[in-house]
Amino acid sequence: MRSVNGKTSTNRIDDDWIDLDEPPKKSDAGEVFLRLPRPNGDELRVTRMTFGGQLRTSVRIWYRKTDGEWAPGKQGIALHDDEVAQVAKALAQLGDDHSDQEDRA
Repeated sequence: MRSVNGKTSTNRIDDDWIDLDEPPKKSDAGEVFLRLPRPNGDELRVTRMTFGGQLRTSVRIWYRKTDGEWAPGKQGIALHDDEVAQVAKALAQLGDDHSDQEDRA
C-alpha cells in the first residue's frame, strides 16, 4: 500500500490511484473492488456485476488489448452470492495460516 495525497492506495492503474477509503468505482464491468497488477502487465480484478440477470462476484484476469483498452480474459470465475462468503472464509484462513508460518520463520 502507498499513501498518495494523504490517502491510502493499493496500486497505480491507468495513472489513477485506487483509494481504499472510497466506495468501489462503477464501470461497464460492474463495481470494481480490487485491481491487483501482475508481473506480466495483466490485472487480477474482483468485481460485482450482473450476468444472466443474476448478481455475481467475478475474480478474473484482465489484459490490455492492442488499442490499450482493458478487456476481461478467459481466466477467472464468477461466484454466486452464496459462494462468496464461503470462498472469502477459506481465503482468510489461508491468509491466517500464511501469517502464522511467517511468524514462526
